[in-house]
Order: sequence, then C-alpha cells, then structure tokens
Amino acid sequence: MVHRKRREGRSATLSGENHMSDMATAWVVVTVVVPLLIGVGYNVLGYTPPEFTVARVCFSIAALILAAVTVIWALTTDWPTSPRVVVGGLLALLTIIGYPELMRWVGQKESRTQGKMVEAARSRLFARVNTMIVSNYPGWLFYRTDGLQPVLQPIGLVVSWSVTNTSSVPLRVTNYLFDVQVAGKWNRALNVASLNPKGVFAVLNGDLEHAKQNDFSSNWFDANARTTPIALGETISGWSFFAWPRGLRGPKTPEIQQLSITIDNTLGERQLIAIKPPKGEVGQSAISGGAIVVTGQQADLRGILIQPPSR
Repeated sequence: MVHRKRREGRSATLSGENHMSDMATAWVVVTVVVPLLIGVGYNVLGYTPPEFTVARVCFSIAALILAAVTVIWALTTDWPTSPRVVVGGLLALLTIIGYPELMRWVGQKESRTQGKMVEAARSRLFARVNTMIVSNYPGWLFYRTDGLQPVLQPIGLVVSWSVTNTSSVPLRVTNYLFDVQVAGKWNRALNVASLNPKGVFAVLNGDLEHAKQNDFSSNWFDANARTTPIALGETISGWSFFAWPRGLRGPKTPEIQQLSITIDNTLGERQLIAIKPPKGEVGQSAISGGAIVVTGQQADLRGILIQPPSR
C-alpha cells in the first residue's frame, strides 16, 4: 500500500512536470510564431499591390494561437487566483482588442490603397468612342457560333472605340464592360465574347439565305487588347459587339443617352469612363471610324437557331 502511494505520488509529480514542460514549450512557440506571423502580415502590406488577404490570414492565425494557448494555460495552471486572473485578463484583452484593431487597420489601409489606385487609373487610360451602330432586336447583324449546334446571336450594338495609354507604364486591357443609359435607366450591354473574327454576318431585309460575311480579323478590339501591350502614348482600337439585355429587346431601336465604360488593366486597377454617344455631322469624314470589311462571301443561315443571351 505504501509503495503504491509512493508510485502514485511520483506519477502525479511526473505528470505535473510534463504539463509544465508542455506549457513552457507552448509559450516559446507563442513568443516566436505570433510575432513572426504579425511581421509577415505587416511585410506583405508593403508589396505592390499589397496582399491584404495574406495579411488578414496571418493576423487571424496569430490571434487564434495566442487565444488558444491563453485559455489552456488559464484552465490548467496552478498559479494563485489573483495573478492568474491578472495575467489571463491582460492576454485576453490583448487578443480581444488587438485583433479587431488590426483588422480595422488593414481595412482602412485597403480602402486608402484602392482609392489611390482608382485615382491613378483615372489618369492612365483615355477611351474614345468613334462610331456606334445601334439596331433593334433581333436586328440585322448576327454572330454565328460554330460547334455541334450552331447558334445565331443577335447583335444590337456595335462600337468602334480606342484606348490610349497616358501613363509611363506599359499596360494591357484585361477586361471591359459597357453600360448604356436608355430612357434614364442604366443597362449592361452583353459582350458577344467571340473567338472568330469572321463570324459576324449581315442579314439585309431578313434574307437569311444570302447573309453577307464580315471580316474583323484586323480590327477586332478583343483580339487587339488580348495580345497588344499599350506603351506610353500608344493606342489600340477596334470594334466590339454587344447583345441587348432582356429589357431592351424589341422592335424599337434603343436611344442611347450616355455610355459608361469600365476598364480593368494589368496593374489590377479599374477605371470608369463616362462618354456621350458620338453624333455625326452632315458631311463629316470617316477618318476616326473603324473599317468594316465585307468578304463578298454569302452564307445560308436558315435553320440555325436564333438564341440571345439568357440575361
């Protein structure tokens, strides 16, 4: 019996010593890993552009580690009540107050950075709309998608436009959006994201049997933007094609009051440009307008499903 009690006492002592050793290791990890994570989070905020998501993840993991070790220590330590409450309370306050303030600081820094990027983007690119062709629905221009089941997409808006780089940094347009204002309401024009520059056909007087093929190989804006970096003072231009959303589909040709173009560039910046629709004057030259090449080839589009976008 005496030997058993001694063994139990020795086991309890060893268990306590092991726990103290484990907690000491945990606090060593906290003092190394938590500052390291905070340092990494702070460092990535200095990148161009700053890595705000990485910073938030680093700060969150640091706060989680500190909170977990604090809770485990407070529940298992044999410190007297008063110092345990004081130390645990200070660590809890550090986590509860410090973490939200870090997140708030990152959010404010992100907002300021985005504001600076928008301001910078405003002065980087200049957009100009040269010519617009607007038609009703389904109209007289169609894009034929080739595949197992060809489809004709009605084209309601055709825009010849250009983008000039006014900054000293070579840029490339990575995405763009066109919104049109009709009867005081803004509508998103649906880009006909085509890969075939010879897939646009003109159907005159509803004659699908003798549709005329057009060739935009040399002046399709999407193709030019995809492959051409824009140097300082340089310009890319071309035609873009859009289908009407549901609200603008009908026999009446939409009367566009204003255009809004959103442009994304390779620096991750987004620029919003408002443009009045171009109005031609009597006798005006076609210098700024885009060329439309009619190949002379005809195609029979009868029997192909006319299918507008789902939106």
